Amino acid sequence: MLNSYIAGLLDGEGCFGLYKTSKGSIWGDISIGVTFKPILFDTQNEYGGILYETKAGTNKIVWRWKISGIEAINMIERVAPHMHEKYRQAVLLKDFLCWRAEQPRWDHHNNIKTDWESVDWMVKEMKRLKRE
Repeated sequence: MLNSYIAGLLDGEGCFGLYKTSKGSIWGDISIGVTFKPILFDTQNEYGGILYETKAGTNKIVWRWKISGIEAINMIERVAPHMHEKYRQAVLLKDFLCWRAEQPRWDHHNNIKTDWESVDWMVKEMKRLKRE
C-alpha cells in the first residue's frame, strides 16, 4: 500500500483526535470511517491498529479503523510527508504521542511534574486546526 494513497485518504476521510476528559485524562488517535472495508483492512495490515464495524445514522454499515500509540507515531512518520489538508494535525498528534510515550505511566503517583500547560495547548490547537 502506498503511503501517498493513505495520506490522501486521511486528508479526505481521516480524523486526528486529541481528547481531554473531564477527569483530566488525555489521549490521541487517528481514525478513518468508510463503507468500503477492503481499503481499511489493507490499512490495518500495513500500519496496525484496530478495525471494527459500526452503523451510521441510516443504519448503513460503516467500517472504522483506529490507531494510537507507537503504531500511530510510526504511521505518521511514513504518511505525513505526503499529506496536505491535515498535515499540521498529523504533526501535532505525533508530537503529543511522542511526549506521552516518554511520560511515566503513573506520573501523579511519582510526584513527577508534567507540563500540563503544553498539553492543554496541544488539545486547544488541535480543536483550532479542525475548525480551519
